[in-house]
Amino acid sequence: MGHMSVPDTGRGSAPLIVEKGKWVGPPTSRWVADLIVAAPRRLAWRTPAGTVRARPRRHRTEATSVVEVSATTGGWWVATRLPGPRSRWKVDACTPVRIEDGVARFTDLDLDLVIGPGARVRLHDLGQMALRAREWRYPPWLVARALGGLAAALARRLLGWWPFDGSI
Repeated sequence: MGHMSVPDTGRGSAPLIVEKGKWVGPPTSRWVADLIVAAPRRLAWRTPAGTVRARPRRHRTEATSVVEVSATTGGWWVATRLPGPRSRWKVDACTPVRIEDGVARFTDLDLDLVIGPGARVRLHDLGQMALRAREWRYPPWLVARALGGLAAALARRLLGWWPFDGSI
């Protein structure tokens, strides 16, 4: 992921279209967020509460109810900080985010890790990934990268490294 300059929009951030997909088929969601960090090995965006998120596969839209801040270091994961009294991080195993023409694209690889207070960790959707790995014929290296991406994000959280250092 190369350095990307952030134009001044008067809001302190630049608009960024975020597009999340699956290994097969069209994108699963698409929305406009605010780019807040764009530097080598650091990318973050804020999705304001009330943002309309299109769900093309389901032919519907939904609005976010809280502010979401998402970040990645260019690895095989995207972490989203979920606010609230028990603030936590949801980490999606995914392909590295690519930015092309103002659109941040990544492919969700089914597995999610929820890191709660005190670094309490829960792995979600392992069964779903196993099913899709067979149905959609994920290559073995892809499954390994998904698991490795979650392990790398967890290590960054345990060490207090960006984006888990409180700076965003």
